[in-house]
Amino acid sequence: MFLIILGEFAHSGAFVSLPLTSGQAELGSVLSFGATVFGFATGWTSYAADYTVYQPSTQKKKKVFFWTWIGLIIPLLFTEMLGAAVVTAIGFDETATDNIYMNGYEQSGTGGLLAAVLVPRLGRFGEFCLVVMALSIIANNCPNIYSVSLTVQILGRWTQRIPRFLWTLVATGVYIGIAIPGYSHFEEVLENFMNFIG
Repeated sequence: MFLIILGEFAHSGAFVSLPLTSGQAELGSVLSFGATVFGFATGWTSYAADYTVYQPSTQKKKKVFFWTWIGLIIPLLFTEMLGAAVVTAIGFDETATDNIYMNGYEQSGTGGLLAAVLVPRLGRFGEFCLVVMALSIIANNCPNIYSVSLTVQILGRWTQRIPRFLWTLVATGVYIGIAIPGYSHFEEVLENFMNFIG
């Protein structure tokens, strides 16, 4: 789906090359973006105990690190940079009313922005792509909820004494507790929560 977005967006020509400035504000923006990407990648480190359990104990640590790093950095950088490129189509001209990207984003957030990329050119197939992406986000959260128990258990010995399924239940409760009040402004809540976690 991301390759379809890349292809359609590249053909649209709607991206804007934003000029890079200098100074502390630009440095802060670049470092913040890099820290967010790094934070999302390092979030997987606590899962290694479970997801790499099938690696032989004789496997070289550098080899495991390298392949794990490659497996994370390529998709993370690709999706983060694609998102940054697509958001440039919004324009940042507050008075513009004919910008379908800005209108889509203002009406429906990120989903509206992606719809502006996919639906005008692909029609029903673009809508299908959006549905598949929405469902894949839900499916992607399932291992995260399971794995939160591993993350909590590395915080201390006392957390290891509590069974994993209880940590998963607690995390699900927290997840629901954040989701219900955040429903009306989901994107803002999710973005702040994910940046906090990162």
